Amino acid sequence: MKKSIYSLLALCALFTFSCMKEEGYTPFGTEPVDYSNAQKGGEITVVEEMEIKNAFETTAFSVSKNDVLQAFGVKKLPDDIVFYGEDSKGTKHFGPTGYNSVAGFYFNKEGYVCSPSSADARVFVDFTLSALRFAVGQVPEACKEGDTFTLHMGLANASTYCPVEATLSLVSPGEWAVYFMHSDGLTYSVYETVKTDYTPLSVYINEEAVCSALGLASFAKLISGMNATKPTVEFYGLNADCSEYLIAAKDGSGSQAGYTANNKGHWFNMMGNVCGWRDTGWFCYSEWDGASNPIFFNIGQATAGIEAGMSTIIRQKFVHGEKEAVLTYKVHIVRKVTPDLGPDE
Repeated sequence: MKKSIYSLLALCALFTFSCMKEEGYTPFGTEPVDYSNAQKGGEITVVEEMEIKNAFETTAFSVSKNDVLQAFGVKKLPDDIVFYGEDSKGTKHFGPTGYNSVAGFYFNKEGYVCSPSSADARVFVDFTLSALRFAVGQVPEACKEGDTFTLHMGLANASTYCPVEATLSLVSPGEWAVYFMHSDGLTYSVYETVKTDYTPLSVYINEEAVCSALGLASFAKLISGMNATKPTVEFYGLNADCSEYLIAAKDGSGSQAGYTANNKGHWFNMMGNVCGWRDTGWFCYSEWDGASNPIFFNIGQATAGIEAGMSTIIRQKFVHGEKEAVLTYKVHIVRKVTPDLGPDE
């Protein structure tokens, strides 16, 4: 299904794009770019692990802009860079006119460009120039744990081609998420792999540390204070500068705590500021319903735009009179949860 849909989407995109421009327009100028005389430049190395997937779901790998500039021997990215793939005969297929995936190519078990319908097709790679990002997917049921592919591909412009030495190893799905409490009892390191749904990680908080900071005898006192007719305990989401996220009170009396997720929860963007669901840059959420025992917060992530290597710091706080307890979560998106992870104090 993916192959036929992606091919149709690619054709539609190219048709739409061409209709928006004057006759004779190509993506790189009024004349097609000739890559046949390009000379070999530097190499760009990518070594990554991917979990086995049985759907056309992709894993994103970004390359450093500095590495690309160094490979091309320039100080500014050329406007005519394209992604190319090499077949078993040594022929390089350049850019949109050569793609057989949405924005890239299918590769066989030897790492050469092949037809999407080939029995040897194993992975496909699509490239986004603006983000210098490769999106790598697997042909369902065609790969197994331990498979390693060295892909024959690269980036090129009219004068230079730069091989991307990409080695991909397939591993079994590991743990999805883990968290660690820091010594202060109020700070947590949270590690999650990329998810495509809203499945949360339950982070159990240190009730004693929270109550001590607020001057309360127990968490029951905290909850009753929050639920009182005139609450004595307030709960806020904090922006990156530690300012409270507030909204106008319905009775016109001023400002009050605002919430952008379920159960007095908040969505946060990549900068660590409170944001709305699906706002630009949305990253993760933290929710608590106040009924759990022991007490935990659910930390989850956005369902789009997330990739390994991203991180942010989010904060929420309880306030009791002049005292406050700030909960800090250092959220990291990782390729895989491994035994060497721990609190990043």
